[in-house]
Amino acid sequence: MKAKVYGFRLSGGSTCTLKGLSDYFKSAGGNIFPHNKQDRMFFAGEKDNICVGVLLSLKDQKRFPELQVDNYSLHIREVEEGKSPFDFNFFVIDPLTGAGVYQHYRGSCSLLTFGSICRRMYDDLVRNNCTGNATTLQNRAGERISRKDQ
Repeated sequence: MKAKVYGFRLSGGSTCTLKGLSDYFKSAGGNIFPHNKQDRMFFAGEKDNICVGVLLSLKDQKRFPELQVDNYSLHIREVEEGKSPFDFNFFVIDPLTGAGVYQHYRGSCSLLTFGSICRRMYDDLVRNNCTGNATTLQNRAGERISRKDQ
């Protein structure tokens, strides 16, 4: 697997701050949400006031991972050779400057799609007085962003 790391810069909108977006990433993590006809999930935290996280793109599969408690091993069964039940991408965003990096490899969620997720989440913040949580992320009526302030 050959991974690439891309740099990007988010510009803060006039309504909510990028710190609010970072907080939204942290509070809504660990929950499945649909985006571009695929289920996604992310986990995010904060290290030295910088948002760090991983974005998972969940694929259709016949069986889920199995955990064997006796020897603490994880087995994924009935997944085709060379296929993975999910893709993962790492991201880092500095809420003060908007600078960030995004790790991408062939077949995983693109930087453009990650930007679309960020725009969608910022739109959620604007619609909800600059607050967001897992319920906000999961109950979104549609993918359409109707605001100019993205």
